[in-house]
Amino acid sequence: MYDVMYRFCSSFVILRGFTERIEHRMRILYPSNVRNIQKKTVKMILSLMLSAFLLIVGMLFLGNISLYYIMLTVAVVYVVIDNMVYERLADIEYRLLVEFEKFITDVRFNFQYDGMIEESIEEAVNSSEYIMAIHGQQICEYLRDDMDKAQVSEYKDISPNAYFLTFYTLCETIMTFGDKIVDGKSSFMKNIGYIKDDIGAEILNREKIRAYFTGLKMLCVLPVFAIKPIEKWAIGNMDGLKSFYYSQSGRITTTAVVAIALCMYILINRLKYPDSFSKSKEAWIEQILKYEVADNILMFHISRHYKHYFKMDRLLKSVASQYNVKEFLLKRIICSLCAMIIVIVFDLSIGIGKGAMFISVMIGGVIVYNYHYMMIVFKKQMIQLERENEIVRFQSVILILMHMEWTTVNRILSWLESFAVIFRYDIEKMNDQLCYKGYRVFDEMIQKTGFVPFERLLKCFMACDKVGIENAFSGIESDRNYYYEKHKQMNEKNAGDRAVIAKVLSFVPMCSVIAFELIIPFVMEGIRQLQTFTAGI
Repeated sequence: MYDVMYRFCSSFVILRGFTERIEHRMRILYPSNVRNIQKKTVKMILSLMLSAFLLIVGMLFLGNISLYYIMLTVAVVYVVIDNMVYERLADIEYRLLVEFEKFITDVRFNFQYDGMIEESIEEAVNSSEYIMAIHGQQICEYLRDDMDKAQVSEYKDISPNAYFLTFYTLCETIMTFGDKIVDGKSSFMKNIGYIKDDIGAEILNREKIRAYFTGLKMLCVLPVFAIKPIEKWAIGNMDGLKSFYYSQSGRITTTAVVAIALCMYILINRLKYPDSFSKSKEAWIEQILKYEVADNILMFHISRHYKHYFKMDRLLKSVASQYNVKEFLLKRIICSLCAMIIVIVFDLSIGIGKGAMFISVMIGGVIVYNYHYMMIVFKKQMIQLERENEIVRFQSVILILMHMEWTTVNRILSWLESFAVIFRYDIEKMNDQLCYKGYRVFDEMIQKTGFVPFERLLKCFMACDKVGIENAFSGIESDRNYYYEKHKQMNEKNAGDRAVIAKVLSFVPMCSVIAFELIIPFVMEGIRQLQTFTAGI
């Protein structure tokens, strides 16, 4: 049953993108065999299909059956279902974080008595919930293997988030080189306490965001369902409005109102989830790039505008995008062409003239072409607020590695590169250039970064050559505690600020429906009837 449904969802054009995105994330959140992952993917797809069916029935029941209204219904359902994927995956990851907090608490408690990491993890697995038990078993399997670079890199690709990767880094380091007593305390116990604090702060932040944003997206969708009932009520009270609502102008007005509601819905979702859960590329992008003609055309265009696409490449790297410049350009072009085709069909269903159709098609193509770029810029602005959080993550990794005798600056940079998102490009560059430029790379990066916490971290790296790694980072623990507390406060402030913006946006669709579907038509029809009455006198 599930196999048949999975093959259908994977091959059906409309469901293929949802299936690939959900399956990719499920593979990380549920590290089980392929059959179980596909089963959970199908379950979520079926749940989404049921929600889509109810939305379609609701809109068509309140509205009417026509090509124009069916296309509006499809647009609303697609946007709502697409954003529901974020909600479902975010709920799963939240539950996993809660279970992970309990898991590492159990590991820490068990380690106090036997001092053996692997045995402590196995005991914690036995008392964990199903999802966390699977992850705990997976961590044990990787820790039993040889702790070479390939294994670490492989776990980096499958770890659900940075907290799991930090925990794995700590366990792998201690198991390989032994636990060290620093200031009378176990290095493992100390660092696992830091990880627990970070997870607790993240859980609290997600709970606040959930509370702040509850019901806001519903406020964007409900006015869309109210459009047709409002039109029917208005016609019942003023029969002359029928000529407006069923005219070309009325349909364009309704389309504009629905577009405003969907834009607000998407923006609120982006404010709630600044980072996308989708880390996989669409299969059709790779298929198109296999054709040499398409690849050459894209490369020729990029080479003609090298400076522009060089900046775009840095922008994509700064947000850890899954696309390179060529793939991103291809996606923008194809999506723009698809949007133009959809606008043409929509214009034909309304009956717009050729001149207006040409303008609307061009506008639609330009908007969609720039949409993906604007979302990348928006994402960069949102994750810039997370810079201090990333510095805290770097400091946690350094606290794990700094006391080990084998630690080198190159090794620390390699580990930081695995955890970096905002500063990933900078760390990659320093790691590559360190072998021939030496410690001068840190001084050059200090001149460019313009972010004080990162500059202080780079100055510590510069001091390693003179006083050694352990002494150079001796003050990093107090810095970490300071930025940790500051980040908690900033998280609350940022979540509140985003919620305030979202609350304002959530009322825009309702105001648009009232203004453009009720007030303005009533006023215009009243003026028309008054003019008719005056002319008759």
